[in-house]
Amino acid sequence: MSEQLINITVNKLISYKIVSEGQRLIYFYGFQILILKIVHLLSIMSIGILFSNGYLQLLFLLSYTTLRKYTGGFHFKNQNVCWISSMVISILVSVINIPLISNSFLIGYFTGCLFIIWLLCPISNEFIFLSSCKKQCYKRKAILFYIVCVVLFFSAKSLGLDELPNVLLLSISVNTILIIIGWLSSEYLSKRNDLENR
Repeated sequence: MSEQLINITVNKLISYKIVSEGQRLIYFYGFQILILKIVHLLSIMSIGILFSNGYLQLLFLLSYTTLRKYTGGFHFKNQNVCWISSMVISILVSVINIPLISNSFLIGYFTGCLFIIWLLCPISNEFIFLSSCKKQCYKRKAILFYIVCVVLFFSAKSLGLDELPNVLLLSISVNTILIIIGWLSSEYLSKRNDLENR
């Protein structure tokens, strides 16, 4: 159904000479991505409404997507798997209440995550190529936003945002896991390509 709607939309754009026939596939792909993002957002917000914590979902999305944009990491090849994993994470945001953890453990954990970001990011994939200058820029932005998340984590209670630490800890943890998996899979693919080329 969505493909038919996208085809109609792209055909209209072509008939009004807004886009050329040669751009059909680009616009078709763009509209597919737009629809997927809308479905993701509506699904996540529906879970937030179901659990009466839509604001937590928005806070998670803001912290997660901003950090993810600059760190890169593992991406599912199948959109359905990506959507299902997003729903699982959204449910975790709604139900997980991380118990009090000692500050010394958290400082060690956050330092380890920062080290992973500094060492491995941004993780490139087959869809995006970054120049070395752009990689350094992304790395600086990732580290800066990561530090903002950690500062917010430790100051949230004093700001009266009691649930924010859970959201930020989950956001940082999921991003770090995806960075490690992305790095491992890119290393594996690199080694496999080297073996095939011999």
